[in-house]
Amino acid sequence: MVGVGDILDKIRRYKGKARKFVVGVDSVGVLKKLRKSRGLCNRWEQKVRKWGRELEEKGWDIVWRWVPGHVGIRENEGADKLAREGG
Repeated sequence: MVGVGDILDKIRRYKGKARKFVVGVDSVGVLKKLRKSRGLCNRWEQKVRKWGRELEEKGWDIVWRWVPGHVGIRENEGADKLAREGG
């Protein structure tokens, strides 16, 4: 979840004109937590939801995709790296 938060935080600071972003997540558990959108959440889930709402209000189209691990997909390596850095 920390890696996802890091990505959304970087998008929040983006000053360009593009308004579509595809987020590749290699954890089905993270996607399920984000989809439930209610109940008790840890601080990272809360931040990710808040930042996601802020971006949507600013006109962003955010697409969430599950990226299966270790199948040679370039984006997966970045997702794995962010997950490791986040804890």
